[in-house]
Amino acid sequence: MSEHAAVKECDIRGPWPEEVDATFFEQAGRNFGATVAGGSFAGFHPATVVVGGDGRASTPALRAALQGGLLAEGVDVFDVVGATPTPALYWIRQVLAAQAVAIVTASHSPPHWNGLKVMNGPLPPTPAEVEALDVAPPPRREAGRRHAIGNVVDTYVAARIAPFAAAGLPGLDVVVDPGGGCMAGVASRAFRELGAAVDALHDELDPAFRQRHPDCAVPKHLAELAARVPAVGAAMGVAFDGDGDRLAVIDDRGRYVPAEKVAMLLVEGPLAVRPGDVVVLDIKASMQLERAVARRGGIPVRMKSGHAYMKRAVIERGAVLGSEVSGHLFFGALSGIDDPLHAALALARWQAGGDVPLSARVDALPTFHLSPDLRLRIADAEIDALLDSLPARFPDAEVERIDGVRLVWPDGWLLARHSITEAACTLRFEGADADALATIGKRFVAGYPALAAALDAAMAKS
Repeated sequence: MSEHAAVKECDIRGPWPEEVDATFFEQAGRNFGATVAGGSFAGFHPATVVVGGDGRASTPALRAALQGGLLAEGVDVFDVVGATPTPALYWIRQVLAAQAVAIVTASHSPPHWNGLKVMNGPLPPTPAEVEALDVAPPPRREAGRRHAIGNVVDTYVAARIAPFAAAGLPGLDVVVDPGGGCMAGVASRAFRELGAAVDALHDELDPAFRQRHPDCAVPKHLAELAARVPAVGAAMGVAFDGDGDRLAVIDDRGRYVPAEKVAMLLVEGPLAVRPGDVVVLDIKASMQLERAVARRGGIPVRMKSGHAYMKRAVIERGAVLGSEVSGHLFFGALSGIDDPLHAALALARWQAGGDVPLSARVDALPTFHLSPDLRLRIADAEIDALLDSLPARFPDAEVERIDGVRLVWPDGWLLARHSITEAACTLRFEGADADALATIGKRFVAGYPALAAALDAAMAKS
């Protein structure tokens, strides 16, 4: 594994300029450019890369350095001008049939961070392919060409509203909160063009995210949205993260709807999952989502957490949906793109087509007895020792090793794994009811009393 702290399993991400700077991005561009120039894929124009980025203050300089590295390796760069949502960049890459895409973004990370997401050919990168961005660059090739691409947002919005244009969203009141990120002025526009009455929060691009943290998966970050929805009598609220590839939903009573419940609503409503349909689930997802898919005859498949892992599984398995607990939603109908705007419009169309409040639909879903996503601040060696010892410590459990160790009992499960974004052990457990949840937690503490303090600290922080 790379010793560079910003190199993660699915992408590059870290504080700017301490861990990511122009020199690093020029090197990453050269390495990625050499990879793109060194191979081709059926259905894609060879040696072509779509380049875009979010609205962070550091993005223009990092984009320029990245493009310099790509062009030095002889690839043609389609430069998407301006801050652009990540799903729109994946979409325009499909439209252009470009071989690859490189996106400068730190997604939902803090404002002073930045990063890089890449994809070469039909599948997301493996950890080894991400790590290969951080090596000594190859010898220089001939110079490539840059092509400026404008007006992507206009055509992207048109493409996303097209499936819903016939019925539209007349009479639907919605509050949209892009948090000053890349969906600013984009999601609200899509809803308005479909006839919805839109109340928008933080709807102008804000490189510093001064009014709201870019991570929309944390309920406390959406307090203003949660208060606004019932205050204005809206049917629902939708929020997006910094680069516009995650969705959070607030119901008409101002309640945050967990990501798994958003996926359950999609499964039972807009997507109407049918027998034989594959739905890819985050390894950390509630068993209630798994059961909801199975009740409809669908095939639930659990997958390792991380947007690259999830997207790859959706594409390879021909799944109709992929749901990650962080708010990523991947759609088979969109060739695996994780597009929260598509998800938000689909849910809104479902609501506009009936007279059942979103809160009533949410209340009709099974109750979750699920711990938060707990992060134990312990050393890597301690995490490895924990993962090695879990199966023997709990011999009555079924053991799954998709990602870390997941122990499954008839009335619940426990998952322990290395975090892919920071030095910590991620722990989560679920019970069929409150008693089962408490029992699993107590059994873990009894088995690992030395971790009790770390678990208490993680619970207090969650």
